[in-house]
Amino acid sequence: MSLVAAILIAYFFIDWPWGILLVIPAALLEAFEIMLFLRWRKVKSITGAEMLIGATGKTVGPIDPTGQAQIRGQLWTVESDESLERGAEVEVVAHEGLKLKVIRRSS
Repeated sequence: MSLVAAILIAYFFIDWPWGILLVIPAALLEAFEIMLFLRWRKVKSITGAEMLIGATGKTVGPIDPTGQAQIRGQLWTVESDESLERGAEVEVVAHEGLKLKVIRRSS
């Protein structure tokens, strides 16, 4: 977008040799923005249940074998191999769809 603006300004308002001094930096800026965008597109998403593995939280009710826990400020359906009481510290070890597999967090 900056390149288009620079070309229009150079064409309508600036004399011939000086307009080039405006267009060249704008073209370099535009190329840099395109490079950043293409690199950004390849970055994997940092949201969702996959990114919660290793996160810790607290149970909001008893877990036997399923229940809910608050992890990173959100309520998640969780499953555990052992019974957990309300308020237990848990750590996410896996996910199955939107259900998280948790274990008791060791201090």
